[in-house]
Amino acid sequence: MNQNELIEQINSLKDQLKKTTFDLEKRKKELHCLYTISKIAETENLDIDFLMQQVVEIIPFSLQYPDISAATAVVLNKTYKNCPHAPNQWKISAPIKFSGKKIGSLTVYLTRKPHQNLETPFLKEEQDLINAVCERVGKIIQRIQITEQLKAIEYELHSKQGNRIWVEENQTKIPWNSSPALFSILGDITREKEKEHLVTQENIRLRSSIKERYRFQNIIGMSPAMQHVYDQILTAANSDANVSIYGESGTGKELVARAIHDLSLRNADAFVTINCGAIPEPLMESEFFGYKKGAFTGAVFDKHGYLDLADTGTLFLDEIGDLPLSMQVKLLRAIDGGGYYPIGSQSKQTSDFRIIAATNKNLKQLVGEGFMREDFYYRIQVIPIFLPPLKDRKEDIPLLIDHFTDIYAKNSPLKKIPNHIAAQILNHDWPGNIRELQNALLRFFSTGEFEILNMTVKPIQSDHFKQSIPPGDTNTDLSHAIKTVEKEQIINALQSTNWHRSCAAAKLGISRSTLFRRMKKHGLKLKRNVRY
Repeated sequence: MNQNELIEQINSLKDQLKKTTFDLEKRKKELHCLYTISKIAETENLDIDFLMQQVVEIIPFSLQYPDISAATAVVLNKTYKNCPHAPNQWKISAPIKFSGKKIGSLTVYLTRKPHQNLETPFLKEEQDLINAVCERVGKIIQRIQITEQLKAIEYELHSKQGNRIWVEENQTKIPWNSSPALFSILGDITREKEKEHLVTQENIRLRSSIKERYRFQNIIGMSPAMQHVYDQILTAANSDANVSIYGESGTGKELVARAIHDLSLRNADAFVTINCGAIPEPLMESEFFGYKKGAFTGAVFDKHGYLDLADTGTLFLDEIGDLPLSMQVKLLRAIDGGGYYPIGSQSKQTSDFRIIAATNKNLKQLVGEGFMREDFYYRIQVIPIFLPPLKDRKEDIPLLIDHFTDIYAKNSPLKKIPNHIAAQILNHDWPGNIRELQNALLRFFSTGEFEILNMTVKPIQSDHFKQSIPPGDTNTDLSHAIKTVEKEQIINALQSTNWHRSCAAAKLGISRSTLFRRMKKHGLKLKRNVRY
């Protein structure tokens, strides 16, 4: 064999290796996609809506052009999309069938044609994957509907003595003497129902009064954005599903997590907080799962991990976007009920915990970039809650000022916020959110100096701040300053909308009835001949 033939053979082997590697990567993505859908099928109380929304979210990541792929599913006349997109000619599709009958379809579009000059932008393997997904989804939907028909039955029994107990009956279809039969298991759920009733009644009471509250648990705010958050907290508290809380730094994610725990059925048990970004990766496993005495040098006693401590309670994973992939895999197994092993132990442990995660990152983007596993993402992304930044809920700033003033003024000679500082507070965008506001007010009541970004108000020149009024400031009544600013905002909104009260209310982010009350408070009368 001469040198040219040898080079040609080596190049041929390289091409084969490259093709084989490419094929293996595609196969790996396909299997991972199908595995993830199968794991979603194990979700407790799974319904068709949740299943199909997860499917259209997963599919694009399994294709060769995930950045420009969009998925649409239609099942039982209901449409599901992973993102807004319009139909076009670059698509592949497959039917979803139930007992041989078509009940819908799954279609994948490319939002634009790839640069490569191809007859079709999709691979044959991708069509095969869509076919396999549709086949599996059809079977899962069939199982969901059968489960719905055989759903657990709950009923109340009364004895002659007047005692009452709640019974849950779970039915399973089984063969019996070559014929179909139902196998029923009965369980006493009286205590659970009584506890559930108490929590439900408390949540009903909270919902009925929440609209006029400025404080919910330890969270301050009356704005429409925060009222929506309060509703989401109550919804999450009534469920045992995992929760993801999104928000910028300083928006109060841990307060929301604590509120969900305190209002849930797990409130009598532990609330375990973990900052995922503060634990060195080599220590992750021992911190989460614990270790046995003698497992390594320095292990002189058994140590319980976070999962042990959170048993029957809540595991709060702060900054979950910083959790390394290696730990995601191990934690996922514990979430799915597979248990975990403390370091140095051969005995598998289990823990009944609920995860509430918090992050200021885009977890879906982390999945696309390979920093978070898809299956882990879908386990924690069951109930998402999005916290608004402080700049989007400025009407809550006066309440927050009053709250922090009550705390910090107790041990300070300064008892009020001067007008010129109140104006700066209300006009600032607060990139650090509530934490930045809190720190600025703490600094003011401690030193007499108020600082935001690069702007500093000089400290009050007096012995131990005995004189809390800066020169030229004759009115230190914060409520007066707030009323003045509020009145100006209302007038500006009314003037910019030609005194159209519905439009002005929408511009201010308040209800029409609230606007009426505040106009009356400030003595603002509707101009004549103005429609509303």
